[in-house]
Amino acid sequence: MSKNKLMQERSIEELIEKYNFFVPEIQREYVWGHNERNILDNFCKDLISSTQNNKQDEALEKKIADLAKAQRFDEIRALLEQKNGNQTMNIGFLYSYAPNYRMEYFPESDYNKDVYLIDGQQRFTTLFITLFYLSIKESKKKEFIQLFRYDQILNTVAFDYRVRNITHNFFVDLIGNTNTIDELLSVEKSTWFLRDYKNDPTVRAILNAIIIIERNFRNQENEFYTFVSKEIKFWHFKTDKTNQGEELYITMNSRGKQLEDNETVRAKLFESIDNNDKLQQSDNWEKWQYFFWMNRNKKKEPTNADDGFNEFLKCIAAFESFKKETKDFIKISDAIYPDRILKYLNLENIQKRFKLLEFLFNHKNRFKEKYRYSKWVDDAIGYLQELYFEDNTNWFIDFSDDRRANERRKMVFVWSILEYMDNIQDLKKQSDDIFRVLRIYWLRYNNNDRSVVTINARIQQLLSHGIWSSGINNDEIAKHQFLRNIQDQEELRKFESAIWELEDHPLNINGYQVKGINITHLIHFDEDISVQKIQESTAKFNALFPPKQSGNKTLSSALLYFGFYAIRRSPYYYENWDFSSWRRIIRDLDSEKKAFSKLFKQFNGNNLKQILERKQNQFLLKHEKNIFLTDEKEDFKIDTLIDCLRLYDILAEDLWKHGRHIAVHHHYIPSIPLTEFETSAIYNTQGNFRGYRHEDLYRLVKGGKKTILKKLREKIDGIKQSH
Repeated sequence: MSKNKLMQERSIEELIEKYNFFVPEIQREYVWGHNERNILDNFCKDLISSTQNNKQDEALEKKIADLAKAQRFDEIRALLEQKNGNQTMNIGFLYSYAPNYRMEYFPESDYNKDVYLIDGQQRFTTLFITLFYLSIKESKKKEFIQLFRYDQILNTVAFDYRVRNITHNFFVDLIGNTNTIDELLSVEKSTWFLRDYKNDPTVRAILNAIIIIERNFRNQENEFYTFVSKEIKFWHFKTDKTNQGEELYITMNSRGKQLEDNETVRAKLFESIDNNDKLQQSDNWEKWQYFFWMNRNKKKEPTNADDGFNEFLKCIAAFESFKKETKDFIKISDAIYPDRILKYLNLENIQKRFKLLEFLFNHKNRFKEKYRYSKWVDDAIGYLQELYFEDNTNWFIDFSDDRRANERRKMVFVWSILEYMDNIQDLKKQSDDIFRVLRIYWLRYNNNDRSVVTINARIQQLLSHGIWSSGINNDEIAKHQFLRNIQDQEELRKFESAIWELEDHPLNINGYQVKGINITHLIHFDEDISVQKIQESTAKFNALFPPKQSGNKTLSSALLYFGFYAIRRSPYYYENWDFSSWRRIIRDLDSEKKAFSKLFKQFNGNNLKQILERKQNQFLLKHEKNIFLTDEKEDFKIDTLIDCLRLYDILAEDLWKHGRHIAVHHHYIPSIPLTEFETSAIYNTQGNFRGYRHEDLYRLVKGGKKTILKKLREKIDGIKQSH
């Protein structure tokens, strides 16, 4: 079957002349009458606006005819240049299929005339109601009855909800018993209006729709019936096979609600293009919708493709607004309606941006195959999918608003990639650099980069001087300078792979509030490094921090002997020291003596317990004289918190029994102090004193001072003997 036969542009009049349309029982109820998001009001306004344009075109054509008779051709040429587009209004796609049985209600019908509506029910029903209203207002009810082949005796009409008896009966009664606008507006008071009609959701929506339609058209002086029946057009797609039609119906209804935002945008955009281009553009649109259907979130119920397409259009429309520096902002709670999208989009730039997105999806595996490690590619592309399919980003908010960090962060990630790819002439040829830029911005996204205003400048820097020509922090600068100096591509890929794997550990990739450091706390690029050394660092780091597991208690204790490494937290009326902030700890942000860096150098992947034991022994030997000279009635001559914690770490069965916080509370004195430092009580807590999960350090130790002294002295003797 040719495309022309498969899909044709048809008016209501042309469609009804050829088919009897039935809304199948499986279709959802008519809902446009509820006017959600003003959809019916906007639809009516569009009809009125298009009709008025048509009247202007008719007047223009008459004027041109008069000028032609007078041979005033220059004036004709000027008028033609002002004439805008076609007289018709295309409102999108109408899908139908033939049922596998013959309707008996139309004596003249055959198999080709009876069709089920798959998609387009909301628009078609709205036009049907509108035409009925207009036929009464403009005294054209006979034309309406003739057009829709209405027969009150046979109970038939060429557009019907026949498989739903209540809705069908209402249609038949409404058309047969309503002849004036007053009767139409007071239907519920009519003697023929049954109680069951009130409970039918489609009937309720239709009654509400009539009120909205009347409100929009009541004061219009022009006649609209002929225009709506002849000039409002659909692209009609029809399959003759029932099984194909039902499969298409299931697919389309899985996609989501009827006439989604993307379909409204499509209808508007198609109004302005030449009829010869509409078939090609419709093919393109179906390709785009199919892409979002295939890449939808299959775990989400109900699965929906329109969410993805809608969000994509919103995102790229806002990007166009950003590029034009319009500052056309809206409030965070405001919806992004199709009219806003249409201000910035046309079919050409939708196609352009879609190709960029499609390229990333289609070429990611080719890029990954070149690397030993490339898991991040799936993560980054997967996040793009999540961004589009979650439909929860307001892309038009003020990107200078500091309160909108989350939205700005998404803008920087998505728009930067689009901006870079926009400027690439040959996507395939520069595929590697495209994905490397994706990597740069994937890290920046994880580091919470939200500098929207610098998008253009940063991308121009990459385009002009190379993707590793700059960095936004010391970590990036050091890494990019190193990679820039590697000339051999195979060697470069090996280094990239090794770096990515180390960076991608959850503690490393999240550089937010830790100075955007992803790797330089573990790798120093100014040293003589190799792929093997980076891989060894990765293995060591994974041994310390296995997946889905934070640092263990042994590591917490071992780090004490390399330097104080905690950050103080609220409340501040006592000293609340947090020894669990691993993202800060591994970057030594709170350790003047670089505790983690020193431990990491000594760690070989399997010797953490030995490191702890060696450090404990060194501490005891350092304080040997103090321990042997101290009387059981005296306190140890230890006057710093870190040494106090080291001593308790050696003595206690578990210094971190209640959590990774140490609290020094100056309002309390210890029950039994061991050291001179303990003028205030020191507790191990879960982070605060709520819930009673806290205990002073002395109670974590078994025995009195005499027992403790004996234990420490025996430990020191044992250390000496082993040496």
